[in-house]
Amino acid sequence: MSQAEGDARESLSVGEVREAGRGRVYLLVYDSKDYTGLASSLFDELSKSNRCLLFRSSFISDESWEGDVVQFLRVIEENALRHFSIIAFGGASTLAQYVALKNSKNVRSLVLVDGSCRPHPSWMQRLIDRAERRLPLGLPLRRNHPGFDGMPYLHRVRCPVLLVVSSLASPYQSEQAEYMRRNLATAWLYRLEGSLRAESLVEALEVFQTLPVKCPQKNVTKQRLAENLKAGNV
Repeated sequence: MSQAEGDARESLSVGEVREAGRGRVYLLVYDSKDYTGLASSLFDELSKSNRCLLFRSSFISDESWEGDVVQFLRVIEENALRHFSIIAFGGASTLAQYVALKNSKNVRSLVLVDGSCRPHPSWMQRLIDRAERRLPLGLPLRRNHPGFDGMPYLHRVRCPVLLVVSSLASPYQSEQAEYMRRNLATAWLYRLEGSLRAESLVEALEVFQTLPVKCPQKNVTKQRLAENLKAGNV
């Protein structure tokens, strides 16, 4: 199903949860209507053989992030989710990162589509981030803010992470994907070329999910997956 076909369906209201299927658990979350089509069609494909929940968060910002993550944690608790994978789109990827840090024993894997370490940062925040990465003495430009910044914690995310860059990605999101690939312990980058068809992403997920939950850095399966993703053989 193409994105246009997915957009034609009725989208979720903010805070609404849709559930279908049985089996391995996937929790899909997005905060921008730009990802309605891809998230919905991926939900339809995965729920054919898995238990899937699709959740639409409000548009995440530094000011709203604390409330958004509380609501996301409530969805996990109310649906009694244990040992699940999270597929997050755009700014909602910060919710997935937080849950992976807070509940590392329960999160099997992360799939971050056009993800970033901060939810929709302003140009000033991006400028400060870029300057801080070039400074040798910590983070002297950092100002207190109520939002989430996953950069200092990437090394603590222990589950396998698939970083997907789609045609919807901004230059900032593409840059963030490369940064996370370099700094996460177990991460792979996959570029979703052409039209946004869920089937292409499902194929990559099927290969990715063969990895063990605790994937050592030097692992034959990991190397094989990396080679396949790089070559586009998924």
